[in-house]
Parts: sequence; C-alpha cells; structure tokens
Amino acid sequence: MFKKLALVATLALISSASSAFADDRDFKLVNKTGYEITAVYIGPNHSDEWGPDIMGKKTLDDGEVVDISFKGSAKGCHWDMKVDWAEVYS
Repeated sequence: MFKKLALVATLALISSASSAFADDRDFKLVNKTGYEITAVYIGPNHSDEWGPDIMGKKTLDDGEVVDISFKGSAKGCHWDMKVDWAEVYS
C-alpha cells in the first residue's frame, strides 16, 4: 500500500490556464510514476463516492500528459484524486 501511495505522490500536477474560459481548477496530469495509469477519479473531499473515470482516454502511459477539466457545475475548492494503474509484475 505504501508503495502505491508513494507512486501517486510522484504525479506532477501542472496548472493549466491556457484559455480565458478555463476553470482555475483545470490542470494537466503528467504521469511520471513509471507505470501505465488506467483510471483517474476526482471528487469533492467531503464525498464518499468517486464517480466515473474522468481521464478522457483509455490509459495514460508513463511520460504522457492528459488535460483534466472541471465542469461548470462542479462546486468547491478542495478535491481528492484517486489514480489506478496497471499491475506490473517482475
């Protein structure tokens, strides 16, 4: 478990405000874990449920980037993120 938490901690979150219409919470998720990410979930920190995978594509290979955008109806300033990745066996 600790190994997985440490890998998630290595994810680089880069703020992205490339458009005048971009939500201040939008960001680019850069996968620098060394593993393929299979799903990304973001939810309000007070919620007990994650909701659907919001990554926008099937997987995110190590070194790849995906834009994460919040919808206009999303409320709140504090969010939690859950990342799932492919199992790697050595």
